[in-house]
Amino acid sequence: MIDFSTAKAITIPEGRVKKITRKSDSVVLWEKVTSRIPSEYQEVEYVTKQLGVNSYINLGFAFDTEATIYISYKKDIANRSLYLFGAAENSGKLRCMISDMASITAYGSSGSAYIGQTIASTAERRDLKYVLKQGHIQVEDTRSGVISGIGTSQATYTMTNNLALFAQNYNGSVRFNGYCELFYFAYYDKNDTLICELVPCYRKSDGEIGVYDVVRNIFLVNVGTGVFAKGSDV
Repeated sequence: MIDFSTAKAITIPEGRVKKITRKSDSVVLWEKVTSRIPSEYQEVEYVTKQLGVNSYINLGFAFDTEATIYISYKKDIANRSLYLFGAAENSGKLRCMISDMASITAYGSSGSAYIGQTIASTAERRDLKYVLKQGHIQVEDTRSGVISGIGTSQATYTMTNNLALFAQNYNGSVRFNGYCELFYFAYYDKNDTLICELVPCYRKSDGEIGVYDVVRNIFLVNVGTGVFAKGSDV
């Protein structure tokens, strides 16, 4: 018997399948999950920041005291330098930020200097869990099980620079590097409340590519130059 439990989409020569039922008793074996985003948007596999294009998302909020962040992405291993996410201020001493270079570094701060935890970079898709709280900084790839040690010198601080995605808001100036396919992003605040969960998509009316935040019910688009690319419809 075919296992449909992990299938997100099924395509046959006639087109995309919406439902599969068993002929003998009409039991539903598989059904396409209804999109979580409004009907005027089309969900896609991922949104792409292309190499050499300065496109990015302004998330519209800053790091405050503590956060747990989930980012699922894939980079171009041939171009190792990727400014994936975050912000830094006070001459870079305060950080909530991830860079994927020769290794993946998740940054925080002791209050007087930046600190970081690292795991190996790879050409494979990464599903990162990044935790910042007093006395604790850690990054983990939940897909592979690779996890850093725990940094214990993380301080308590609040930042004012909005966090960026596909780039970094570094001391008030946005910096870019690398190629990135973003599959998923979620941000839990100091109260462990989900305040941002992003679904890659495009607006059907004009083809504008961006991400839909299912928590704030807003469509976030590129505020840099150039345009995003996208994966297949889901």
